[in-house]
Amino acid sequence: MSSNTFGDNFRVTTFGESHGPALGVVIDGVRPGLPVDLEAIQHELDRRRPGTSPLTSPRKEGDQLELLSGVFEGQTTGAPIAIIVRNRDARSQHYAEWHDVFRPGHADLTWWRKFGIRDWRGGGRTSGRETVARVAAGAVARQLLEREAGVTIRGHVVRIGTVTAETFDPAEIERNDVRCADAAAAERMTAAILAARKDGDSLGGVVEVIAEGVPAGWGDPVFLKLDAQLGAAMLSIGAVKGVEIGDGFALAALRGSQANDPILPTGFASNHMGGLLGGISSGAAIVARLAVKPTSSIRHEQQTIDTAGRARTLRVPGRHDPCICPRVVPVAEAMMALVLCDAMLRQQALTAAAGSSAQQLAELAFCDGELLRLVARRRAVQQALGLGLDAPQQQALARLQQETAATLELPLPTTPFFALVDAACAAPAEHRPSRGPAAIIVFKPGTSRDQVESLVQRLSAAGCKPLYLPGDERLAIGAIGDERLLASLRLESHPQVESVTLVPSAHKLVSRDFHPHDTIVNIGELPVGSNRFVVIAGPCAVESREQMTQAAEVVQRAGANGLRGGAFKPRSSPYAFQGLGREGLELLAAAARAVGLPCVTEVVETADIEVIAAYADAFQVGARNMQNYSLLKALGQQRKPVLLKRGMAAEVKDLLLAAEYVVSEGNGAVILCERGIRTFETATRNTLDLSAVPYLKQRSHLPVLVDPSHGTGRRELVAPMARAAAACGADGILVEVHPDPAQALSDGAQSLYPQQFRELMIGLRAIVTAVGRTL
Repeated sequence: MSSNTFGDNFRVTTFGESHGPALGVVIDGVRPGLPVDLEAIQHELDRRRPGTSPLTSPRKEGDQLELLSGVFEGQTTGAPIAIIVRNRDARSQHYAEWHDVFRPGHADLTWWRKFGIRDWRGGGRTSGRETVARVAAGAVARQLLEREAGVTIRGHVVRIGTVTAETFDPAEIERNDVRCADAAAAERMTAAILAARKDGDSLGGVVEVIAEGVPAGWGDPVFLKLDAQLGAAMLSIGAVKGVEIGDGFALAALRGSQANDPILPTGFASNHMGGLLGGISSGAAIVARLAVKPTSSIRHEQQTIDTAGRARTLRVPGRHDPCICPRVVPVAEAMMALVLCDAMLRQQALTAAAGSSAQQLAELAFCDGELLRLVARRRAVQQALGLGLDAPQQQALARLQQETAATLELPLPTTPFFALVDAACAAPAEHRPSRGPAAIIVFKPGTSRDQVESLVQRLSAAGCKPLYLPGDERLAIGAIGDERLLASLRLESHPQVESVTLVPSAHKLVSRDFHPHDTIVNIGELPVGSNRFVVIAGPCAVESREQMTQAAEVVQRAGANGLRGGAFKPRSSPYAFQGLGREGLELLAAAARAVGLPCVTEVVETADIEVIAAYADAFQVGARNMQNYSLLKALGQQRKPVLLKRGMAAEVKDLLLAAEYVVSEGNGAVILCERGIRTFETATRNTLDLSAVPYLKQRSHLPVLVDPSHGTGRRELVAPMARAAAACGADGILVEVHPDPAQALSDGAQSLYPQQFRELMIGLRAIVTAVGRTL
């Protein structure tokens, strides 16, 4: 039997039976070094497992995943990822009496005719329980899709029996047992399912799966159309008997003028084709609907035959779902993820084969990042050794280096290589780039790397700080140092130097002159500054466990990427709420972990840095502290991102200089934030200066966020200004959301209600897509 493996690049093989010891999956084709969130996989398994509501089978399975291989210390190793889920509540005795009888609607008869043998205990391999392995694999695929392409997948029930959903609110899907986005329809669906169960019968329905953020170009024409791949994947789910893409069968009743999706400069005006044209993704949302048959196992008496061909009647024993549509949702999402992940990897291979410089640069940046992390780790070890290595230790280290090089089948690097590494590691932590004027030195064509290195050493010996600059056509370096030193070197007369350009900017390290490419700052595992528009949301202040738990769930369900909340609050009035301090940090971190989001919180004093670093994924420097230089210097010595807000009366250049303080101390992970400034206008709390966003993007390589909550101070203005921020080129927004703003202890007037935030996220999607980004 060779039909247990799915996919070409992201290969999934499932195994196990309904009443066997366990079910499992082996995933191959995942490159090493990728983070894997096992809790996220378990969350998807929990969504699929039985016994969670009156609408599902009462079979009590914990469906706890066991990782066997492929992931170590939270990262893929390159080995196959193997996961199993053990069966704990199988009751085969229910089927023993009917072991020779074929159940109507099941695969018992066809399996018997094909193989001459079958597992009669609950259907064995043909049981719907087999899908537990698919969901585990799909959860891994979803993580890859979201991390590498910003793709999100969401499924919901649109019909049960004759009850059809009429409205769509994504926040409602996980709030009811049928996973319907229409709360009123969900109640009627629940009643219909319970009535069918009472009658010993079952119901079918329709499930819709939507993939958003899929870029144009995935999939292949002719026989490997993405439509065909999705159709095959969805029809491989046992109870699915029909699949349509986009408007599907309804298109047969339309004219071409009605069915075609007009193409505008901003994208498609409609999506009748469900995001696929010619078997290739168009950039619009991919929409697939599945026709799910009624559960075949019912208590009604049915006619059938046994293995001897004799006529029999049967009431199917065992524990079964009266409608499997709600549990099909996570399975269908998983199959969509498997198909799209395979398509993504196929497209990446095609791009790499075509010599994509962007892909190669991304891979090079990844390698450089790994090297820098290793240098930092080596520095810590070297400092722990104190005076250094004695002769026997040096000999042992050399031997280990040789053994490692032999294992990797690489030539052992020459002594200068390790000497440079030692020099980098030996540099004291307090050493920072020299301040002063800067110059960009461009070399003549034909200059060798050795000649460049000779001048670099000369700059270093003179006390200047050399910086290597990326470039394809010409070799160039930067230099920071005392103006007299730069002049004394007479660089313009060097035989290999073509030009020397002084950089007047006072903010050199954050300037595009020295760093022309955009910097991506990772808050936890959230990339800020990439093609993905990020939304960090939450209350102004942490007030209680209940408040933070509710806020975290609200923003996560609506699609936010990060959680914000203040534990230390600088307030204008000494009598205002000042925050919960360390207790607030604990509540913030717990709420963030519960929903799987990174968290950001404000730091007010240098004394608080250490405790905040233990809980938060990023430091936020508020407007009042933008020019607190001792705080900025201290944060520059940290290795966590710093979200730096513009001061209330600060010019843009002041914000860049504040960022320069942090970066010059060694921490390049800085995110700028426009949050409005004080002007003569009194209609709003501040004047949100959105013109600063493109200006900052032109002058600096750092990512830029916008805070429309503080920028306006009025909740009814937050959504339009958030959309404007996306339109003008911001990398994301920082927005305040509170479960009950009327009761907020801080900034309630500018905090969004949960429903307002959900509407904001829906409205943002069109703008973000129009500017060529994903949400």
